Amino acid sequence: MAMFSNGGITSPDIWMVISFILIALISIVLNPLVFRHNFYKKSSIARALYMTLSATDFVASIYQSTLLSMGILSPKEEQCVEDHNATFCQKNYYEYSRAATTTEKALGSIAWSLGSIPIVITAVLSLTRWYQITFPLKLLTKRTVGTSLIAFITAVVAYMFCTMFNDASGTVMTMTMQTTKMSAKGDKIYYYVPVVAILIFTWASNIASISTVWTIVKSPVIQGNVEIHARKTRSAIRIVLLNAGNVVWSGLLFSIPLTNSESKAHPTNGVNHSAFVTLIL
Repeated sequence: MAMFSNGGITSPDIWMVISFILIALISIVLNPLVFRHNFYKKSSIARALYMTLSATDFVASIYQSTLLSMGILSPKEEQCVEDHNATFCQKNYYEYSRAATTTEKALGSIAWSLGSIPIVITAVLSLTRWYQITFPLKLLTKRTVGTSLIAFITAVVAYMFCTMFNDASGTVMTMTMQTTKMSAKGDKIYYYVPVVAILIFTWASNIASISTVWTIVKSPVIQGNVEIHARKTRSAIRIVLLNAGNVVWSGLLFSIPLTNSESKAHPTNGVNHSAFVTLIL
């Protein structure tokens, strides 16, 4: 499918792929370390969520980088010439899009699900930490958190697959993003609902994290509990930093409908989107 040249080892496509692989390697190396670090900690809800997040990020990094690289290295499609002309396909191939095949819809559904699940996990992690610190005397069980997380993830995956395979969503394969997306020409509700949902998860997570830090900062330190207070503070700050990537990611999600709905795609929109997804995962 190429991007700016003819795919394969042609420049700059090959350098883009090398860059994406190097970025993915950072995540592939660090996530197992995060998983191992939490594996040896005392059993807790936060430990289980951190391990789930690192495992999901590990799988997503491999999947996203592989899908992106294969798309860029593949040669340009002959259908582009049939739908447009040779000049367009040579100079503006990144603007090309077409109806997605069944396989592409399935692969795209997985890609979007893997890009969204970490945001859901982070939100559940932030809200759980906020609840435990704000209401220390109220028990929050692993079963409750686990059931909620599974329900949210199931809803996200089901929505992605249902909408991608629904004709009303107008699913198209876009060369700019090297994956499928719901067309702006399709039913608007399918186009904007996932973006709004991710924004809700992201900002719920951010508000919970800020509230948690504020609660810790303003709470009096009882003599003998200084270390516990410091540990809670470090944990809350880690969650805030964890949310930083989600804020930018949600901004990219929100910008996709705005930049691609009616106007031509800028050549760097999909590239930046795909690279950042790989990096934050």
